[in-house]
Amino acid sequence: MAARARLISTVDMRPDCERIAAPTLIVTGERDLDHVVPVEGAAEYLRLIPNARAVVLERTGHLGSITRPDAFASLLREFVEEQRHAAA
Repeated sequence: MAARARLISTVDMRPDCERIAAPTLIVTGERDLDHVVPVEGAAEYLRLIPNARAVVLERTGHLGSITRPDAFASLLREFVEEQRHAAA
């Protein structure tokens, strides 16, 4: 897992961000300090991706979908519902 995180951290996806056309939810954990997508990095992606929204999931690190699955699922449900209403 650590090797994968190091590899991912070497890939610069920022030049492609402006091409993302879909509404985007950026979720990061407040304790995400493993250099994959720390809170500071999420703020940069928020600036680069059109129509993006960022949320910091409290009391978790990078794997919030595993460590706080109910909170993560709630964020996703809310985001999907917002998009559904916006499209109607």
